[in-house]
Amino acid sequence: GVSDLVVDIDIFIWGNGNSYTASKQGRTNGASTYASEAVYPDPFMTEHAHLQSYTRIDFDEGTEVQTGANGFEGADETSENLTTTWEVATADPAFAVQAEGTAGVTLRVPPRTFIPLHNETFDIVFTTAANSETVLRIFDLEGRLVRILLDSRFDYNPSTDLDFPSSEPWDGRNDVFELVKAGMYIVHLQVTDKKSGARVEKTAPAVVATRLSN
Repeated sequence: GVSDLVVDIDIFIWGNGNSYTASKQGRTNGASTYASEAVYPDPFMTEHAHLQSYTRIDFDEGTEVQTGANGFEGADETSENLTTTWEVATADPAFAVQAEGTAGVTLRVPPRTFIPLHNETFDIVFTTAANSETVLRIFDLEGRLVRILLDSRFDYNPSTDLDFPSSEPWDGRNDVFELVKAGMYIVHLQVTDKKSGARVEKTAPAVVATRLSN
């Protein structure tokens, strides 16, 4: 059935305290109860300096537990070992978010917002692995499905060539072609090996903007 619980998408904290985090473990909302989870993430201890930023260096989320908890598809988002999956690096505002993992699976999005009302689109560039099923979807921040942009079982097989990636534009509409509300959304790429069932997942942000009144 459909859960009435909030789904964790990703969690990142820094510092040596934990009073600003919360555990949902065992709490009940409606007919659903939150599963067990790591109460506090392993915090990233270093505060970045001016002109620096926190940068993810492991897009597979390290030793994060992938089943049995409250994150998207059961992942335990509070169990990620942030001290080894992130680093402090010099900020580069021209850098496009890029996730590269095993088997040549990549996901890139432009570092900008877009306004669907102005007929702007958000171009998502990606590659997949050979002999795999590929699904490219948009979710909102509560983990609800907004749009399926590609399902290789029904559409086409995306590129496996890093030099010639596939591209799918998102026009800011949901699966019934209604314009979504302004805000942040999650681009989710899932690649599943047809033989072994091994799965690689990549995520990136997409921000829908709106036109201001004169």
